[in-house]
Amino acid sequence: MERLFYQREWQGIRLGALDRPSTTGVVGRDFYHSFYQRLLQADPVLTTEWLEDKRRLAHWLATTWLVARDPQEPLRVLSVGAGLGIVEHELWMKGYEVNALECNEHALRYLAGRCPGLRVMVGDARSLPYQDASFDVVYMATVDYCFDRADYVQVLCEMRRVLRLGGLALSLCASNLSWPTLLRACTLEMFFRGRKNRQDTTQVPWGYQRTVGEHLRAGRTADLRCEGVYVFNQHAQVKTVRRAGAWHLAWPTLRDDMVVVALCRAPRAHAEVA
Repeated sequence: MERLFYQREWQGIRLGALDRPSTTGVVGRDFYHSFYQRLLQADPVLTTEWLEDKRRLAHWLATTWLVARDPQEPLRVLSVGAGLGIVEHELWMKGYEVNALECNEHALRYLAGRCPGLRVMVGDARSLPYQDASFDVVYMATVDYCFDRADYVQVLCEMRRVLRLGGLALSLCASNLSWPTLLRACTLEMFFRGRKNRQDTTQVPWGYQRTVGEHLRAGRTADLRCEGVYVFNQHAQVKTVRRAGAWHLAWPTLRDDMVVVALCRAPRAHAEVA
């Protein structure tokens, strides 16, 4: 299951005050253009907690997934939707070669300025500007919420396309739809059903929350095999790992935890050429 959610503020900027085109869906590329333009007018003052969480995620990615099998042939890594590139900067500082894709030029210039020599590119996650089988690991760090169900599947299909056989696609989700949030949303929907509500102009349709099961269904549709689900605590540290085949693999979490769904591009029944 997935549901639309709203947000009023991010990094000290009131989102309702930003210009955005009339739309029935979530905020898109034009809105983020306005947001990053405002944020980067001067040196951005990013929240300490947010930065620390990003750095812990970078450490986890490095120590769990980016250890090269052959030191002479480092892993080819792609970040889809790098944003301000906090995770990518940390990986770059550790010596990893990471390609970064972002749809917003303001954010990408900020990242390129902090990481000279990093391979950056402006592009759309739904149509990745890379050749087939180009990467060993492709990750999407807290970006999945930007896409509805159909677009999310399309992004995962593109991630699969640019992965080599046996490569990993990682979806790091901070907008996880947990049991409590799911039940609360259902209760509110039943209570307000049929009532006419005045639109709250102080908040914007920010993105989509989805359950672990929804991630797994999207992965299967994209022909990716689940390798496991990692559940994090409030300090961005792994507290539980659900292995592939676990009886509760697809269950919603009991708290609003961040989750990481690890998916693999496995060979099909017939031989597949990378």
